This record gives sequence, C-alpha cells and structure tokens, in this order.
Amino acid sequence: MFRVYTNIHTAKEFKNYLPVELTQAEIKEIDSGRLKPKDGDRFYFGPRYLSSNWNHHIILHLVARTQTARLNDPKRWSAPEVPTTWLIGRYRDLLSPRQEQWKLYQPRGLETKADAELRAMGLLTQRQAQGVQNSRKNTKLGWRVRTCTRKAELELRLGHDDAAKVWRFFLKVLGYLDIQGMSSEDDASRPVKIGGKTVSVTVRIIRRCMWRADPVLEYMQYIDEEMLADPEEKKYHRTPRIRLEDQPESRKPAHGLPLSLYDEQWLEDERAFDPNVEQRLEMSTDTLELLKILSSQLNRGYNGKGKQKAASSGDDDESDMDTRG
Repeated sequence: MFRVYTNIHTAKEFKNYLPVELTQAEIKEIDSGRLKPKDGDRFYFGPRYLSSNWNHHIILHLVARTQTARLNDPKRWSAPEVPTTWLIGRYRDLLSPRQEQWKLYQPRGLETKADAELRAMGLLTQRQAQGVQNSRKNTKLGWRVRTCTRKAELELRLGHDDAAKVWRFFLKVLGYLDIQGMSSEDDASRPVKIGGKTVSVTVRIIRRCMWRADPVLEYMQYIDEEMLADPEEKKYHRTPRIRLEDQPESRKPAHGLPLSLYDEQWLEDERAFDPNVEQRLEMSTDTLELLKILSSQLNRGYNGKGKQKAASSGDDDESDMDTRG
C-alpha cells in the first residue's frame, strides 16, 4: 500500500521524491489540528519528520486504505488481521529509510544537483563495501565460534579438562570481540605458476587489526588452524588468505572491550593524540587475563571425531596460508 500511495516502488527511487514543504506557521496549524493533509498529499521530510503530525495523518490514511482493501478484496490482500497500532508502526518504519535516501541526494552548501549525486553514489559504494566486509566478518566469527564449541565439547568427552578450558577461554574472547573485532579481508589477484604457466588467482588479503593485543592474534591462529584441520570445514575455505603487515585495518577499533584486548603500544600512541582514549573506546570494566597458550595444551593431534590425526605430509595445498585474522 505504501508503494501504491507514493507510486514509488523501492527506497532507492526516493532520491527523486518531491516532499511537501511546510512553513513554521503551517506546522503550528497542523499541530493545533486546524490543518490536516488530504488523502494523497505528499510526506514531509524536513526536521523532526518522524514526529510530524502531518506525516502521522498521512499514515492514518494509509492504515485506513489498508484495512479497507483487505476487507474488500481479501484474496489479493491476503494478510492476517493485525492491530491498527502495528500498521502505524510498520508504515513509520518504511518512512525512515525513504527519507534517508531522499536526504542523501539533496545538495549541501554550494553543491549542485550533479555534485550531490556524485557524493551520494560514492557514499553508497562505500556502504556496499562495508556490507560485504561485515558479512565476511560475521561468517568468520561464526566459523570460529563453531570450531571452539566443537573442540571444547570433544575435549570434555575425551577427559582433557585442561584443553577444554582453553577452548572455552577462546570462546570467551570471541564473545568480547564479536563481529567488530574480526579483521577485514579484501579480494585481490595474485600471479601463481602452475605447470610452468603464470596464472592469476583470487586471494583474500587480511588486514591486521593494529589495536588488538598480540596474544589475540595467536588465539585466532590456533582456532583457524584447528578449523582447517576439519575436512568438513576446510572445503569451505579454499581461497588462499594472505596477511599484509604493511596494510593494516583502516576501520575504527572495536569499542567496549576489556583493556587487555587492546595492544599496549597502540594505546600509548593513541593517548599521545587523545588522553581520554579509554573513555572514547568505552572500555569495559571487566578484567580478562590473556593466557599464554602453548600448542601442546590444545591437543591438536585429534580431529573432530576424536581420532588421532595423521602427520602432515607437507604438501597440503593450504599449508602456506596465513590464517590469522
């Protein structure tokens, strides 16, 4: 019904929408109830548009249309009966991204319409790239949590209580880091010689999170190595991953973590520019001691089924991958 009312089908198309313009005098008239929009009038996208009585009355028109359409043609509008308050909230939720899309394309300062469109397109491209990164980070976090959970349960079944504690500790660290604490990975092409010929292959470039404490990097490496030791997991990780120390993560550091998860040198450098860096990062008051983990503590000689793993032959096609991230 929102599309029918505005004759615009997607939020992206709202960049060309022509909202109603209201003067302060008209807004006072609307707030007093003396002026109301007619059915078919356009939305107001100015300051405090979400709390605007003008938009509220238009949404009430939409709700009435929706309820009438459902009663008159139940086959076409095959939706269950819902409270009026739910419909009002739903239409308010639809209004917000459409106003944001419209606002994004409005000229700022001395910008021309063409300048505004170029700026908006650049910003949308950045958002799309960020969306891809967030998706990859979320996937990476999920794989790591699944690996740690599986290993902790396995070690408990095998009676390896100390090893199980280590994997549970890794889970705790991942819980603090969450998605924001995962490093970014960008696609890139690299030349590789195969059968005497040089071909270009796609690799993942890992950006190091300079703000993370060094032990965290080791924890992630242990987890990823265990993950790749599982044949079921390994088949989903065929793209080589390469860490470039000279190309660190450019995005903002994670907020709300315990002090120990931040790199000491990085914090010292930040304090030189911002003495209140702890407040800016909204550091958690939790105390988390970073354990020194030895490879022998992890019982990595066992696979997911509790059987002894065969020794590596050294010709694993992913043995040269840097999985830390």
